[in-house]
Amino acid sequence: MLAFITYSLTRHDLAPAQVFSSLALFNSLRLPLNLLPLIIGQVIDAWSSIDRIQEYLISEEQEDVVKFDDAAENAVDMKNADFTWERTATQDPSDKPIKKQTKSELKIEKKAEKQAIKDEKVAARNQVSSGDTTPDDAATLAEDTDPFRLRDMNFTIGRNELVAVIGGVGSGKSSLLAALAGDMRRTKGELIMGANRAFCPQYAWIQNATLKDNILFGKEFDKSW
Repeated sequence: MLAFITYSLTRHDLAPAQVFSSLALFNSLRLPLNLLPLIIGQVIDAWSSIDRIQEYLISEEQEDVVKFDDAAENAVDMKNADFTWERTATQDPSDKPIKKQTKSELKIEKKAEKQAIKDEKVAARNQVSSGDTTPDDAATLAEDTDPFRLRDMNFTIGRNELVAVIGGVGSGKSSLLAALAGDMRRTKGELIMGANRAFCPQYAWIQNATLKDNILFGKEFDKSW
């Protein structure tokens, strides 16, 4: 109606051929216009997904630092090993805008972040020595900037042993299991495993597959087990 009224007010004559042709055009445009809001939402979701996939694909490749030795005396042997997380729990990457970067730019950015953490630690120590801040303030600063670490880990787990790791909240129980699973970065020492490993995390997830496929997890089916 608005199109016909506008056409008529602009001193044009409404002939039947023009009216019926316009109605046919409007009918053909009805479906695309109804789908337009849905398509806009899907395009926005796709763009966000592409950014997330790109961030994953340009990330540093994870290397398994565990040495497997089937002839080892113990099932697990850890010697003077240090492990660290990549970021603290408060450093949520989703709060930061995602930028398209190359691998070289990511390495430079990581080096800059490490240097900034070192500078903050040095500044905190200088403030403590000069009496400007209390030790509690410095500890809080270090806790906020420095990821959780496991230092000087030395222990062995023999074969055919059942071991329970017990400790308070935040003492590093889950981090120790993550280190054995290869999820934490090893910065020093040695970790030797005398057999294969199976890791059931605290927050479990399943594949969109059968129960059997979730148990086998890509390995061949052994009926005797």
